[in-house]
Amino acid sequence: MTPPPPSETDGRVVVDDHGGGVRLVTMNRPDRLNAFDTSQYEAAIDALVNARDDDSVSVAVITGAGRAFSSGADTQVLAGDIDDPTRILDAFVTYVETLSAFPKPLLAAVNGAGIGIGMTMLLHCDIVVMADDARLRAPFVSLGVSPRERAARYSLSSSGRSRQRGS
Repeated sequence: MTPPPPSETDGRVVVDDHGGGVRLVTMNRPDRLNAFDTSQYEAAIDALVNARDDDSVSVAVITGAGRAFSSGADTQVLAGDIDDPTRILDAFVTYVETLSAFPKPLLAAVNGAGIGIGMTMLLHCDIVVMADDARLRAPFVSLGVSPRERAARYSLSSSGRSRQRGS
């Protein structure tokens, strides 16, 4: 059994087949606490699509490398260090849709922090196993918004005033 071919985002997500139909999908940006930027979303989507389409895979397990499951959105992205804001929004939406529609059992092994999308993605898993020291946080709740509303607001704020008004 061979893992899927590497994608252009190779290294951000490590895929490992453990036999018996188990595919381990490890978010692999421990230096950024597995924070999501566009490439991280795209690599995770590729890994899940490959697991979905591979008949030898019966179950997928998502985890994070290092001391965190995922610290959420990468703060450099939030600070505006991006060239194409619609690309990250599209990647975010596609990732959540891929998780939501995943047709095989989807498990999460949570180590350390699960913040923002790192917590939200757990809602789409069939089984979540957490380490004793794992912690979850939904920062968007303190803002009074849902994760999807936050994505919509991000989209509007990045599209420019003239496009928001339809002109």
